[in-house]
Amino acid sequence: MARKRIKGRARVPTPADKLLRSIEMTNRKLNRLESAGVYGKYASKKLLRTIRNESPIKYNRGKRVKVTVNVKKLNPSQIRYYQKVFTSFLESKTSTSIGIKDKELKTRDKLKQSLSEITDEDITEQDVEDFYTLVEDNDFRYLADKIGDSDIYILVNEAKSRDLDEEGFTNMLEQYMTVNTKEARDAASNLYNKFVIGE
Repeated sequence: MARKRIKGRARVPTPADKLLRSIEMTNRKLNRLESAGVYGKYASKKLLRTIRNESPIKYNRGKRVKVTVNVKKLNPSQIRYYQKVFTSFLESKTSTSIGIKDKELKTRDKLKQSLSEITDEDITEQDVEDFYTLVEDNDFRYLADKIGDSDIYILVNEAKSRDLDEEGFTNMLEQYMTVNTKEARDAASNLYNKFVIGE
């Protein structure tokens, strides 16, 4: 009579194993985004901005395996942190080309609706990308929380088209809000440098 084989328990994945799996899946998604020509937008832009200067993480856009990490050099809290970072990217709707296209269509419609009373110019793909770059910026958020996303977006574009200096941009802002606190002045100055003159 043949002896029954006793199966052992499957090894439970460790947090480090889960992180490596998430990074493997992230690399696949990044390569698909690159193939679709939408690499570096929305979710991938946020991810790359987060990990690019992180010493435990190695990033090389030119390779198929763009993101690598030596988990043996990470402590448990770092493993948990990076797991959250990569999980957030993987679960984001804009981590796929279809999700990005859907987001751009919805955003363009929303922008057209919200800006229709202020401008009659057509909203382009670049306008949508610029808008979302602005929306994710802390200085933009500081000001937009006081007067609204659309108003700040219009003011930044107005400053660009009129070639205003920083003082002119601040004067425009003062028509909508008080810019006499250090936080407001710093936010206005940073926003001007990053998005009006592109420093």
